[in-house]
Amino acid sequence: MENNETKVSTTELASTMQSHFESLVLVGKVFGVPVPGKAIRNRLKSDWKHLQEDISMDHIGKAWYKIEFYSEEGVDYVLKHRPWFVQGQIFALQRWTPDFSPFHAIVESIVCFVRIPFLSLHYKDPEVLSDMVPILGTLISIDQAYMVEVDLTKPLKRCLILGDDPKETRIYINYEALFAICFYCSQKKELGHVCPVKISNKYYLQVEQLNNEPKFFPRDLVLDEDDQKNLQDDV
Repeated sequence: MENNETKVSTTELASTMQSHFESLVLVGKVFGVPVPGKAIRNRLKSDWKHLQEDISMDHIGKAWYKIEFYSEEGVDYVLKHRPWFVQGQIFALQRWTPDFSPFHAIVESIVCFVRIPFLSLHYKDPEVLSDMVPILGTLISIDQAYMVEVDLTKPLKRCLILGDDPKETRIYINYEALFAICFYCSQKKELGHVCPVKISNKYYLQVEQLNNEPKFFPRDLVLDEDDQKNLQDDV
């Protein structure tokens, strides 16, 4: 250790508190445009009002919130039924860990609904889907849409190529409510965001250019009116 460093031995109480936090505390933030804390608290407490317990919710810095439950059943319910929305934007939730700091933490993954439209019937077999969907992220459940935990440290898949040449079929992926993601580098779009991915025309929501790719964009992924106008002008 350096001369100005001091090693501190933590007490048994600190260990007990750590176990408590790991079991009963979630941390989360709105993934998108900032929302007032009162609106976040009102929305989530309304959505979770049927839980038979009080929930403590505190702002801890950098738009992160600490959400403390009083039973593991409450934690499990909230995690199982993600995503939750505040003013139309996903509220990203994760378990607290000892190394979590709101001043350094980033949202590395997010649970969202994914749709794969226009699939041929033989691709809709549950066993086929169970092989296909994990390509997009960690599959959580299958209903009308697929609930997937998407890794935001990697570019999002935007197209699946099914079948063999020359009868390949391109299916474009619909990520619901991910309005604030840069679809080239998968990072949150914020003021001054500079995407490191080198693509000549970044109005297209793409990871890479496909051969003979049609000029197409999923309209529900457009972030704002300026982006939408640029897309419409280019098509």
